[in-house]
Parts: sequence; C-alpha cells; structure tokens
Amino acid sequence: MKAFHYCQHCGNLSLPRAVRLTPKQRQILELVLRRTEIGSEQLCAALSIARKTLHVHISQMNLELANHGMAVRADLTGYRFYRLIAEAA
Repeated sequence: MKAFHYCQHCGNLSLPRAVRLTPKQRQILELVLRRTEIGSEQLCAALSIARKTLHVHISQMNLELANHGMAVRADLTGYRFYRLIAEAA
C-alpha cells in the first residue's frame, strides 16, 4: 500500500519528486492544486489551449501519475471540477 503525503497547511495531496511531467503538464497541475474548484473552461483560458488539448495533457499526466497511485480527475457533481486524487490500490 502506498503512503500518501498531504500538505499540512492546505491539505492538498503532495506530489512525489519522482513524478516526471512536461512544463505544460506542471502548469495544469499547479492550477488544479491552487484552486479548489477549476473546470476545463477555466484551465483552457488560463493556459490558452483548446479543450481537446487539455484532455490529452491530462490523459498523459495520468499515465505518469498512475505509477505513484495518483490521478487528476473531474468530479461528476453537476459542474466538472478537476482535482488531484490518491487512487485506491
């Protein structure tokens, strides 16, 4: 079972140093971690990218994050807000 670490100040899941992401993927992750409620429209506007491009980046990020038991997911409650989650083993 993986041990996950959470920030003492904000309670967000901490990312291991070994996670290898592109600069654009890091930007996406920083935005997701910084804001508690951010949807794809806000991410696309902040990064000046198309929605399909965002989804491709998130899919590629999740391939890398899966090695560490994590994923960026959108919750399905009405409006889709993205967040970093720890996935069950």
